Amino acid sequence: TIWGKKVQNIVWGSGAGPCPSGYCVDRIGRSSDLTISAAIMAGFLPFADTEELRQEINDQLEHMYTNNICAYQVNLDSGTQHKILWRCSVRLPNWRSPSVDSIDFSTMILGYSTNFLPDDFYQTD
Repeated sequence: TIWGKKVQNIVWGSGAGPCPSGYCVDRIGRSSDLTISAAIMAGFLPFADTEELRQEINDQLEHMYTNNICAYQVNLDSGTQHKILWRCSVRLPNWRSPSVDSIDFSTMILGYSTNFLPDDFYQTD
């Protein structure tokens, strides 16, 4: 569980960003806190080799967003608030990331945007 919610078969994805011990570059087999990253999950969307896999990733992200799993409220300078999916830990299920780094969050924007862009938008033949 993370934040009191069941997450088996829903959360995955290792990558760089804040973790309970500071800033980590996590990877499979080397993530002492099992920090997962929704941004990494979204980053796999352009590389899903079947529509079923793409839909599964989108369904997992939607479930996380709807159920506030690894979801954070972000306050903008304009005074508006927005909810984003970010990082959380399976081993430390109550931990919350103290910050969001744009370079590490970029995989969320770039990956999730492929749901709305033409299929060849990022092609560099």
